[in-house]
Amino acid sequence: MNERVEEAGSGPAWSRRLLGAAVLIAVTVVVPVLLGLLSWHFWVLGLFGLVVGSALGWTSVVLASWLSLDRRTLKRVAMLLILLGFVVFQAFDDAHQRRAFREVLFETRSASSGLSPAEITRIREASGLDFLARDADALLESEVAIATGLTGPLGRYVFRLQAGVRLGGPYRGGRGLDFGWVGGVLVTLIELGLAGILVSRALREAEPREPNGPVESPVESASRPNAGPDA
Repeated sequence: MNERVEEAGSGPAWSRRLLGAAVLIAVTVVVPVLLGLLSWHFWVLGLFGLVVGSALGWTSVVLASWLSLDRRTLKRVAMLLILLGFVVFQAFDDAHQRRAFREVLFETRSASSGLSPAEITRIREASGLDFLARDADALLESEVAIATGLTGPLGRYVFRLQAGVRLGGPYRGGRGLDFGWVGGVLVTLIELGLAGILVSRALREAEPREPNGPVESPVESASRPNAGPDA
């Protein structure tokens, strides 16, 4: 009777899988969104792989235990979701790139206008950035097309890769290394690989371990001759 109640409470396999997938997707979206918001103010190389890999890894461990889902299946799903998380994070990097370009364009144009710093500050506070840098997106698109031969989000992504590797600090004024697009691709692969390694390690560490020898019940242990603390 108790077994029937437990089986009914656990739900059918398809519903548990659907719930597990929904939780993993939610984690995959929420964590990169938070990292994307943070990256304008502060960043450290490797943070994406470390945080996303740890979040997906331990979420998979909890789901495997809570919903009795297969660890190998969870690992495959988590590996694919790492790519989704990377795309979400790159959407924020794209927005930061456009924002930084607008700010630089505004500062360049306002400085060449001969206005005092106080007047420039008042213009910025009065939405002057949108006025003086209203064509920033078109100029950036033209610059990206010349440098990469591509346009749109993909062109801006390649343009960011060409700019080098971001080591740390805020988006504007942070430290970086000019490794070119080859270095950018290599760092991207390392980031994704780090996330994958953390997922695999978390699931492997959580696997139940088989006992080395036969497990002896307390009754059998007590029935042995000379059984006791010194036996």
